[in-house]
Amino acid sequence: MISSVFSKKNIIDQLRLISLFFFPLLISCSSNQNNVVEIINPPIFPKEFSSIPKETEKPQLLSLLSVQEKIKDIDVGRKDPFLPPNLVGEKLLVPTSFIYHGQISSANQVNAFVTYEDRKGTIKQGDIGGKSTNLLPQGWVVKKIDLDTQSLILSFDSSPVKIDLFPMEKP
Repeated sequence: MISSVFSKKNIIDQLRLISLFFFPLLISCSSNQNNVVEIINPPIFPKEFSSIPKETEKPQLLSLLSVQEKIKDIDVGRKDPFLPPNLVGEKLLVPTSFIYHGQISSANQVNAFVTYEDRKGTIKQGDIGGKSTNLLPQGWVVKKIDLDTQSLILSFDSSPVKIDLFPMEKP
C-alpha cells in the first residue's frame, strides 16, 4: 500500500491536476495590449545654450551688510527681562522707591542725598547701581549732579532721566 501511494502514475496524475488548475491563472495574468501610451522625447535646447561661452560677464552684485551693520539699529527686548518695567511709552521712569533729597558740594566733589528702598546715603557722578553702590537700581548710572539747576541725571541702557530736586509738578 505504501508503494501505491508513491507510484509514478499517481504523481503524474497529481501534477496534471495541479497544472490544469494553475494554467488558467497564469494565462489570465498576461496582457495582449501592445499600444504605447506615452512617448518621451528629450528636451530641445535653444542655440544660445548649446555651447559654453569663452568669456562670462562680471555680475553686478551688491555686497551684503555685515551682521553688526544689519542689527545695530534694532532694539529687541531688555538686557534684564526680570526687572519691573520702568517705561511709560518711550520715557524712562525712576522707581517709586528712589527719592532725591538734596545735594552737597565740597572742594571738587559733588554728592547727592538719596533714598532707595530701605537704604539712605550719598551718591556721586559715575556710581553704578549694583556695582559701586546699592543706592541705585541695578544697572543705573549717575551721569551728572547739576548744582545750577539742582537736578540729578541718571541713565539706564543709554536712556537718561532727569530728576529735579524741586519738581514743578508732583508725580
